[in-house]
Amino acid sequence: MHAHTLLDIPVSATLTERLGVLLNPDLGQRLPAVVGHDSSAGAGNVLDWVLGALLPPFGAALLAVTAIASSVASDASGQVHGVAAGVVAGIPPRIPVRNVDLGVTQPSFPSVVPDWAAFGTTPEGILGTGTAEVLAREQSTVAAAILGTGFIEGIQSELAGGAGSRYDVELTDIAPDPGRFIWQVTGAGTEGGSVAAGPFGLGGTADVLFPLPLHVAPGEYAFVLTITAVETCATDPTQTLNASASRPVRVRVKKDPIIIP
Repeated sequence: MHAHTLLDIPVSATLTERLGVLLNPDLGQRLPAVVGHDSSAGAGNVLDWVLGALLPPFGAALLAVTAIASSVASDASGQVHGVAAGVVAGIPPRIPVRNVDLGVTQPSFPSVVPDWAAFGTTPEGILGTGTAEVLAREQSTVAAAILGTGFIEGIQSELAGGAGSRYDVELTDIAPDPGRFIWQVTGAGTEGGSVAAGPFGLGGTADVLFPLPLHVAPGEYAFVLTITAVETCATDPTQTLNASASRPVRVRVKKDPIIIP
């Protein structure tokens, strides 16, 4: 099933989920949760409707999915077809935004911290209510992490020219500027590229190439993968937040097997 929200955000969904709000005692926040689910879903760019509907008051009609109202109405007791998974999974407890998006100059790097009072379904769609607090982000809380393999192995014909692997990148308290969320490989060869940012810019994915000769010899090749992210204050370009992470990666090239006809 495919639909659009009132804010023209595309959604797709399958099967069902039950929504609710749970208290996270570590964060001291009530967060939306899927109590039970069996689905896959997508909800477009969740940031579009967070900035449009949550800020500044965080709104009552958080996400009214009008195109599936009739489906939801048939089970208004708490079930909604799979759009919930994409929405709930895309809402972090802290959302870094630019100060100009909030119409302020201070803090230089704000973060929106939502506290949900309710999150569920009505005959009209998905409905959420709550409040939001704006807090400052600082360099001391910024962090980055690289998730993925540190070892790649294959035969010569498979790894001729380079070994590729996808890495997930997690960011904390930083939303990188366009073009300033990048990866770089050094060591036995050098290569670089952009990290594809995920929702809210809180991380992303990197399709990394570890370069090798076209006629690569058997052996082990050592590389270092580095991720860097830079966010510039929208009202003061002299202020920036920076995050970086590195990890060693070994590529082992085995000799091509001899094929006997």
